[in-house]
Amino acid sequence: MEQSSLYFYLIFFGALIVVFIGACIMLIAFSMLDWARSQIGKKDIELYENVNKLANELGIKSISVLPQKNLNYFSWMVYNKKLNDHYLPYKNIVRKFRGESELKKSPDSLKSYYLSWVQQGLPNLSNIIATEENAEPYIMTSNERVRVGKNNYKDYRLLYYRSSELDLPECEVSPAIELLDNIIPDEDDINFISDEDFSKMFDLKGENKITIRTLFNEKIRAIITKNSEWNWKFDGNQIMVSYELEKRGAVNDVKSSLGILAELHNELRSLDLTSPISAEELEKDIPDEIIDKKLYRKRMATFGCSMGCGMISLYLGLIFLWETILRRQLDMVFPSLFWAIPGFIALRFGYLEWKRNRQLKKDGKVKEDLND
Repeated sequence: MEQSSLYFYLIFFGALIVVFIGACIMLIAFSMLDWARSQIGKKDIELYENVNKLANELGIKSISVLPQKNLNYFSWMVYNKKLNDHYLPYKNIVRKFRGESELKKSPDSLKSYYLSWVQQGLPNLSNIIATEENAEPYIMTSNERVRVGKNNYKDYRLLYYRSSELDLPECEVSPAIELLDNIIPDEDDINFISDEDFSKMFDLKGENKITIRTLFNEKIRAIITKNSEWNWKFDGNQIMVSYELEKRGAVNDVKSSLGILAELHNELRSLDLTSPISAEELEKDIPDEIIDKKLYRKRMATFGCSMGCGMISLYLGLIFLWETILRRQLDMVFPSLFWAIPGFIALRFGYLEWKRNRQLKKDGKVKEDLND
């Protein structure tokens, strides 16, 4: 019996060691491939020159570092570590604004040199240009790579803007998905009767709705509407914009984008957010939800399916749970939770939305034709 236990532990720990060694070999292989690619390619140098040229035209300091070539594998790892440390303060500006924990600089060591390739430290910023830290306003532009799916990435432009002249409510503006908004409108989305185009184009969300409505007057909305694919975030004296780049490494969009931010800043200067709009004005500009019968039937079918699927899933989860209790089989706990929890969420969501839309019909807000 003791001998069989010894064999088990030897096989178990042996398998762990093999897996660990295999993972290390794969990481080394991928890092060597990345090293070879970085030393052979010339596009990064061309991009660096374009970013430097743009920074000189704007009178802004380029933070980007000239890519180094002819490095051996170990020198490249050390170079990556130094590069990460160089970009760290700028990454932390973005992380702090997003409410994420700041990254810490790791001491120089063989381990940190090796992991510098693996731990790039999100957000993975590059091609950074920025004004001096105490500049008014402080401006930083960069590229950010975001993983989409298993092997795909998207490149985004990040524009960070900070000014002591600003005192803005915390809120976000993002492109709306019209089909989703029609079926499942978000109750937290701030819409305007006076500007249906803006309301259809964007989702505007934030806690202080009165101050946000005061901020988003006609002129501010007009500026934001110029770029329907931009994501905006406002918070205190800071603004951040992000949008997808058509081409990786592109820099020709920066001048016009900074021009829009400067235009927005000029309008924000004239706003007095300490005197919000009156309750009467607020009430007049909040749209009432009125839908036609076609959309009503589409919604009811969607939420009916949600309730039906949720009920089936919840029923299966309860069956598995009953088997777990009756037979005392702990291995059935996971399947029961796997089916029961999503089923309950889908059932509850479908019922609440079904009930809400039934109330709309009861209140006479479902019309044969919206023009009636």
